[in-house]
Amino acid sequence: MDLHTFFARLLSTENEALIQELITCTTVHEYKKGDILIQAGEAVSKVDFLLTGIYRGYFIDSNGRDITDCFAYKTGSPLLPSTELNIPAIISIQAITAGSVVSISMDAVRNLLQKYPEVGQLYIRLLSESAQEHWKIKNAIYQYTALQRYQWFQSNYSSLAQKVSNRYIASYLNITPVTLSRIRASLRGREDEIETREGDRDY
Repeated sequence: MDLHTFFARLLSTENEALIQELITCTTVHEYKKGDILIQAGEAVSKVDFLLTGIYRGYFIDSNGRDITDCFAYKTGSPLLPSTELNIPAIISIQAITAGSVVSISMDAVRNLLQKYPEVGQLYIRLLSESAQEHWKIKNAIYQYTALQRYQWFQSNYSSLAQKVSNRYIASYLNITPVTLSRIRASLRGREDEIETREGDRDY
């Protein structure tokens, strides 16, 4: 996707001056699987938007455990390590697969926020969407059993279930990798049993 189309869709705008200004202050970065885009605690010098690939936000808890906070896999998704633009990164951002990212310097973002209402509207929308996603997983963790959490994950992130490692999914759902493996094995067993029954009906 060319940058003109990318920004027009991201901002839902036909403002050519805004689009061209965005393009002039944008760089595209390529990342390999496992690359860290930013570490928690670092100063945030740019705003990244997903172009291709799968990424996760994560933090290390007080017990030294790696906890996955969020996933990003849709083109145009922001890879923001904090909800505010003027504070250090709260979480780290890592590439789960190889991919590319559109980057805009923080100075350019601040300038654009002052000049164009569309940029401010985008920022508010992205904050709202982020809050909604975090409430969804928080509710799932506190209201659902481990099995129900994984089924919720399959329903909401079907394209990720087979592309993301068990340990990342398990930490996101607040269950152990062993528990997740057992759940997957159990669900596969049920599917095999259903297929067997349906096969028996054909004779």
